[in-house]
Amino acid sequence: MKKNQYIYVLIIIVIISFIVYKYKFKYKEVILKENKNNTISLMYTNKDNIATYGVYNIEKDEFIKKYCRKNETFSDFIIDEKHNILYYTDLIDNKYNIYKVNLTNKKDSSGILLDSKCTGDIFDLYNDTIIFRTINSDNSNYSLGRYNLVTKEIDILNKDYTDSYLYKFYYNKFNNKIYTLERSISEMGSKRFPDIPTHKIIEYEMNTKVEKEAYSTNKFINNISINNTSDKILFDATEITDDKTSNNIYLIDLKSNDEKVVLISSYDINDSKFTLIKNPEFSMYEKGFFFLGVTPASNQVEQRDGSNAIMSNALYYYEFVTEETHKLFEVDDAVINIFKLNY
Repeated sequence: MKKNQYIYVLIIIVIISFIVYKYKFKYKEVILKENKNNTISLMYTNKDNIATYGVYNIEKDEFIKKYCRKNETFSDFIIDEKHNILYYTDLIDNKYNIYKVNLTNKKDSSGILLDSKCTGDIFDLYNDTIIFRTINSDNSNYSLGRYNLVTKEIDILNKDYTDSYLYKFYYNKFNNKIYTLERSISEMGSKRFPDIPTHKIIEYEMNTKVEKEAYSTNKFINNISINNTSDKILFDATEITDDKTSNNIYLIDLKSNDEKVVLISSYDINDSKFTLIKNPEFSMYEKGFFFLGVTPASNQVEQRDGSNAIMSNALYYYEFVTEETHKLFEVDDAVINIFKLNY
């Protein structure tokens, strides 16, 4: 009798394992079809402020470390897989600049990319050009710049900022457009919570330098992603309700002007599986999006005096049709700061 019970239990375990494997393979197959290169570059930082840069392979479910360095400030990065080069930003002597590392020999370039007239804290790479955000000479606002890696020439895309603060930008490699996230300077100085300054998403044509407003809202937007046909926007926004802070991810259809919440976070586990979500990024064929998420099961990385505990997070994928989320990659004792899809 006991032997038969053991066999039944074993059969059930095998069946469950097969179902789990089949389910995991199925959603991995969906994600693989969504990404041309099947790799994602990531940067994560541990409690000792050691930043690790590497590439996650979706198909093999493995992470390959490329480079590590000490980092105690905000830093953006890009791994150029074609030339095996890492670019990252760092704040040295109160000035942000872009640095280059040859990943073949792990040699950190002593020469910085930008001259003394420019700074660079956030940036992106397309072909042989780096697009970056640089602070204006009077330190009142930012402009966008382009650095040609071949000619070493710098072109500042001066815009007539009257009442807009350039907070962040997003570059779409497929339609060659820049989307800037801008906030009203006058409203930033006059409005107080719960009133939020106007946040605008501006579409900027790289070739013609023509710009137009794509979207405007009074939500506190943190990060944006725009699809390849420029008719849908993803963003995460910080919201405070009853003294509780949360981040929700929105999908905007610019054709119908429809706005809906596709994913929510909450410290109440009865409301959401996530306590924090951010950085949504459309997948290549727009069947879903990638994002970073923290759950009640996440590990505490560090506890600093007078502040909330710093928790580990993971890279997830959200599928629009099924409305399901799938965890792809996590580091138990570190925080994933940024990820970049490799096309």
